[in-house]
Amino acid sequence: MNESLKELLDLRELGGNLLEIRRSVRAGINTAVFTPNLSERVHISSSLDKKVLFVTSDKVKAREVFDRLSEFSHNVGLLLERDDLLMYRKFNSLVDSTKRNMCLLGMINDSLDIVVTTSEAILQYFPNKDNIKNSYLKLDVEQTVDIKELLAKLVSLGYNRVDSVEEYGDFSLKGDILSIFPEGSNFPLSISFFDDVIESIKSYDLSTRKSLSSHDNRSEERRVGK
Repeated sequence: MNESLKELLDLRELGGNLLEIRRSVRAGINTAVFTPNLSERVHISSSLDKKVLFVTSDKVKAREVFDRLSEFSHNVGLLLERDDLLMYRKFNSLVDSTKRNMCLLGMINDSLDIVVTTSEAILQYFPNKDNIKNSYLKLDVEQTVDIKELLAKLVSLGYNRVDSVEEYGDFSLKGDILSIFPEGSNFPLSISFFDDVIESIKSYDLSTRKSLSSHDNRSEERRVGK
């Protein structure tokens, strides 16, 4: 969304009841707003300049709200309930799981302005902060890495070491090339090392094995909690 449109939709510019809602919330006053219009709820939530927890009735509505709010801000997280049937709905569940994991990390790092969730998700148990932080792996170009420790870390996070990467959660090491297929990614990654320094990180097509793009840095995650 461009800046001109954001200014037009600013609650302070619109005035009336919308401005009063913003003032009340920012003043810490308990404020109840009843409207059946989803667009209005999204608009208000995106314009408060405060941390917002947006609770929806189900996953479908949560994804819709997340998509709409993402048009207003990049700092929006989607926290869906943990899927205990992940093996039966692999692709969609992996995408949701990745968003959930990134959302949890964003909440810990205080990098999110808005979190969209469901009533079921907020009733589930969550791992503690240390477990969440330890369940993420961040890899940057020019980063020095102990390769043995990296491989052990991948296994501890639930990745499977294979001869050739074929699906989510696989990784392989051939010479100075580490291939890994993170959950939620459209393409696997090829990480090249020069000795113990990461020289490049590139995504590649699984069928052709041809490189698609390079990444200056990349954070990879597998699973939060056990």
